[in-house]
Amino acid sequence: MPLTRSPTKPSDEQEAEASGFKGFDSSTTEEMSKMERMRGHLEWQLGRIEVMFSNQAGDMNAVRTIADRLKKISQQYDHLYAQILQAAAPEDIENLNTQYAEYDDKVYTLTTKIEARLSIHTPLPASPSPQSAVTVQARAKLPEIKLPNFDGNIRDWPAFRDAFRSLIYSSDQLTDCDNLHYLVASLTKDARAVIIELFRSMEPAL
Repeated sequence: MPLTRSPTKPSDEQEAEASGFKGFDSSTTEEMSKMERMRGHLEWQLGRIEVMFSNQAGDMNAVRTIADRLKKISQQYDHLYAQILQAAAPEDIENLNTQYAEYDDKVYTLTTKIEARLSIHTPLPASPSPQSAVTVQARAKLPEIKLPNFDGNIRDWPAFRDAFRSLIYSSDQLTDCDNLHYLVASLTKDARAVIIELFRSMEPAL
């Protein structure tokens, strides 16, 4: 009766070779097998994200969540790929680059679709209305400032002088006669008596 042999489990070297990694020595084969399994898991996650986006493209909150997950997975894959390249044999680099390019193309395509979807549903800044675009210089009606009186007390002179200059004398709309009228109207008591006497003394000369 012929003897039958039970199938033997493939060695780590055989697993690595089946995955496309042919140039590993015995010291790196186990680690490379682990990284290869991780790479396959990340590729599976990318496929899941593609399906999720297709099913929930109309839900903007879901699309934003998918975008975040895609970014994290892409970063993990890039980090893993850098580790694999450091441990890989030179004859395996070309095959690894091909695998990475395929993965990167899928990430780029999905990222472009997600960004396009988000841009469509992102509200644009409100355009200014014609009324708001025109600057209207409107001033609220303020209480009228009353010109203070001056009765001749020297202590009140600086305040009266400054107020008269600001409200009356500095105005371009008033003539010299207007200024004089406002000055006389603001004087009381001794100050008013002095200015009236001054006018009377000037009358013969006029």
